[in-house]
Amino acid sequence: MGKPCARVCVIRAEGDGVEPVLVLQTEKGSWCRLNHGTAVGPPQYMFGAPEGLSRLLLTHRRILGEDGPPLPSPSLKAIFASTLHPNQVGGLVGLFLRLKADGHEKVHLFGPRGLVGPLLFNCQNIVRWTYPYVLVTEHEDDTPTTLVYSDDLIDVWVTSGQPGERLDGLARFGPSGDFPDASTFAALSESSVCLPREQLGRRAAEARGEGNRRAAPSPVLAHCIKLKKIEKLVVIVDCASEGEAGTLLRSGFWACLAENQSCISQVFHRSAEDAMKSQSYHSLLAALSGATHVNMRSGAHMEFGFSGSLKTLLKLSGVDKRAFKLPVSESAGSIGCGQGEQNMLSWAGVFHSFGLFDDGRWEAEEVPRDTLNDRFRLALGTENSESSSSDNGEAQVVEDGNRGAASLLRDSILRGGSAQRAEPAAKRHCKEAGGVRVVFFGTGCAEPSKYRGGTGILVEWGSGSMLLDCGESVWGQMIRHFGKKKALKKLSSLSCLWISHKHADHLLGLVSLLHNRPPSSKRLLLIGPHVAFKWLRSCDPSLLGKCVFKHHTHFMKDPEILQRFMAPLGIAHFASIPVYHCRDSYAVVFGHRAGWKISFSGDCRPCRSFVEASKGSTVLIHEATFETKYHKHAERKNHCTITEALEVSKQVGAGITILTHFSQRYPYIPMELQEIMKGEGCGERETSTPPVLVAFDGMCVELSRLSEYAATTPRVAQLLTSEAAVEGALDDKVGA
Repeated sequence: MGKPCARVCVIRAEGDGVEPVLVLQTEKGSWCRLNHGTAVGPPQYMFGAPEGLSRLLLTHRRILGEDGPPLPSPSLKAIFASTLHPNQVGGLVGLFLRLKADGHEKVHLFGPRGLVGPLLFNCQNIVRWTYPYVLVTEHEDDTPTTLVYSDDLIDVWVTSGQPGERLDGLARFGPSGDFPDASTFAALSESSVCLPREQLGRRAAEARGEGNRRAAPSPVLAHCIKLKKIEKLVVIVDCASEGEAGTLLRSGFWACLAENQSCISQVFHRSAEDAMKSQSYHSLLAALSGATHVNMRSGAHMEFGFSGSLKTLLKLSGVDKRAFKLPVSESAGSIGCGQGEQNMLSWAGVFHSFGLFDDGRWEAEEVPRDTLNDRFRLALGTENSESSSSDNGEAQVVEDGNRGAASLLRDSILRGGSAQRAEPAAKRHCKEAGGVRVVFFGTGCAEPSKYRGGTGILVEWGSGSMLLDCGESVWGQMIRHFGKKKALKKLSSLSCLWISHKHADHLLGLVSLLHNRPPSSKRLLLIGPHVAFKWLRSCDPSLLGKCVFKHHTHFMKDPEILQRFMAPLGIAHFASIPVYHCRDSYAVVFGHRAGWKISFSGDCRPCRSFVEASKGSTVLIHEATFETKYHKHAERKNHCTITEALEVSKQVGAGITILTHFSQRYPYIPMELQEIMKGEGCGERETSTPPVLVAFDGMCVELSRLSEYAATTPRVAQLLTSEAAVEGALDDKVGA
């Protein structure tokens, strides 16, 4: 059959809020893995970089690299974005950090006008970005079709769908035709911006000024890729609405494709579901009825891509189903495709690959399937079933192996006399905290790992809710935890978004969250550092109309807005407390008239003012980035060790202490904490000491159940200690 001359890989995980991405890989040359683990080889081209993409690729690197270089490999040459929406560019910063960790040297980024400003702002304020070098090219939207990229393997055109002259023949897609030729691409490259470089501040200011003066850029409605070796076209359609579908249908670009359908290998549809259901979209498909169409969204709603954290939840749900709730799985609705329906391909799974051959044929390829989604569905189907018992009283495993093992462990520990003793401190707070929940969407630090994402903590009570920090993919994790419909309701009713400081793992998800907040919602109170406001203004000034921004100190000094915020929510006191981490860093302490009180440290070194303000808290949430043996590392990066966090807990005397913000070194529980948590179950700690929980992505803590968590802690430690021993060391790149 021969080897394909190119491969197209589609990646998506909409159960985790990761929009579909297409990666084109040419098969020129062969690839090899160097001694330090870096893979080089055939050039790759990526179309789209949505929020959460970096973590998704890291999680499934072994699957993607089974028979070739992983995605992305150091041979990634270019990234193409259709719009400035987070579902297209929200994952760029995380992707660049991943490329840096993999030893990538440079990449070329293409997108609509306005792309440079936010990236430059990131360079200066949010991430330490010195590598890789990124050449950014903004293409204007005043011409119907533009050749934005050309090398010896492919040409890439973009169209905004504006009416243009009628084009005839495949030759029109070549440099000698009426389409913009290679000189246009050269001119675009000359006006590109290389990141990072000197005088970023001046260029960022210019980009921001241009964005304020000019109208919003027109989105790219389609990419057309010419594979030069086989003279075939691959088309990617990106329509956000029925109106955009109609615009593309009326364009000269689509008319040209319709007349040259024999030259089209495949048409990939990444358009919004509502757009694909419209009559205009049916007409689009009918115009290319002779081409093969691939629906990049169909079947995606059941797929969860962050399998590391999903695997952890599957195990821990056997210990406590309420604290470790399984994600909400929603089935995808059917998408009508009109006359093109017979050629609309779809599939289930996070990945799918197509091989393109020299003679123009294409074939779907086998991609090793991550079976965790299948196990998850099995767990959902048996979640409420009862475990049967044998004659000798031993529990029988009738469900998924991990869930059954967790149930056995739970039963054996309880039978062994580990009484569910209620700590006095927890008892004291339970009566005050009915109906209050704390949900953890991200519990890692710096760059996300397989098991932990960027910080995001939702606090809900009867009259309001507050989100503490908003790292990348927090919106996606809300979708995973609640399901999309309920997540939108939660987002619409959110009372306040509080940002501790300017670092990427606490801030990058802010744009996506505001983009997805329903237009009918009230303006959201946003409390944070000055960088948060500048970040929104740089990305999309229109988002400022969805929120009311207040800096931490200004908010505390404005009694009118403070009272207007606190009174309807029943908040008795609220304080943002400066802490020692980076410039403009804060912790938060707030209490309710019902008597409960929650304290969150943000990122910091031990802070006396925070300890004093937090005393008597019902819940203390504190960062514990490193084990004590890395105390020099913690001091250098202005973080806390586990010992320091536990000392703060002892001084505060909270009803329960939850440790979070762990280094990538610790996929489950740091060794130092394992011994402490096991000791709680053996009665080794003083009964007056409140329980300590380790936060995991997706964990939900109900304040009315504080007395139960003292028994949960040792069971979790025992389960995950044995799991870590089986799996071995984490193969992520270690660092924080």
